[in-house]
Amino acid sequence: MEALRLFDREGEWVNIGFAPMDNEAEQGPGFGRVVWIAVLLPFIYILSIGPVALLSKKTGGPRQTIRNLYFPVIWLHEHTPLKRPLEIYVSLWGAN
Repeated sequence: MEALRLFDREGEWVNIGFAPMDNEAEQGPGFGRVVWIAVLLPFIYILSIGPVALLSKKTGGPRQTIRNLYFPVIWLHEHTPLKRPLEIYVSLWGAN
């Protein structure tokens, strides 16, 4: 890909834009961060059900809203072998 070339204040050519990368090391940490975020966010979401369940139990929070927000986790609980591990995890938070 060719970079956009412009004149600077002294009248010299300056390359602006994307230059092809020779190797992955020169790409910087951006792609790695995106991958880590994409991997970690689902785990953080699933694990957040423990504190949310405890908070809901202590404050009498809006149960229907919580059920709507955590529908995917509830589905995992009801339809996969994660039922028992999720129950244990939520009980560790004292929300059972």
